[in-house]
Amino acid sequence: MAMGLYLVAAQVTRLGNASDAKVKLEALATIARAMEAFTLERGPLNVAMQSELPTPDAVTTELATLSPRADAGLKDIETRLSGLDNGQELNEVYAQVKQNIITLRNQARAQMAKPKAERDAAFVKDYAANAAKMIGGLTPLLDRLETETATLSPNAGDYISTARLAMDLRSAAGNKGLAITNVVGNSATAAPVTLERLADLSARIEEL
Repeated sequence: MAMGLYLVAAQVTRLGNASDAKVKLEALATIARAMEAFTLERGPLNVAMQSELPTPDAVTTELATLSPRADAGLKDIETRLSGLDNGQELNEVYAQVKQNIITLRNQARAQMAKPKAERDAAFVKDYAANAAKMIGGLTPLLDRLETETATLSPNAGDYISTARLAMDLRSAAGNKGLAITNVVGNSATAAPVTLERLADLSARIEEL
């Protein structure tokens, strides 16, 4: 999805109000790419917290590739937003979201470094939902940039809307997979609230 937005940005000079629309579209694509990086990272983190032993070697290897991308994503968002005409305002919004992301990632790493018996069971149980909420915290920035870009270049707005649908579908499918992993990892019957969440995610996927 992020690559598609970058390609649109490369062509946006044909679509009117080129300079302003392009920089906003590039910022939107940067946020989308960072969200993808956080989504890819949360899977191994969740698997590690379901493991009996501290941080399995396979997860360590996987995170060695994924976590630097997520770290870079945090910095890239701030840099891109700073280049916008309303960058200071947007970065003020982003600052709290960024802190929430950092906090949850650090907490997850601390938990996975412990044997399963010593982990905070409530944190592990709620991680999937909290990770989705963490990543979703960036959605208001996406929404705002999408609106601003579409105002400057309606044709670009059409491309963005299509890309956002694909992103929403991928997000819902990923959240459903993470919830199922938690049920299997806990070797227990899914609680009613978990079944309800799975049903909601399935309905969302079908809707998209």
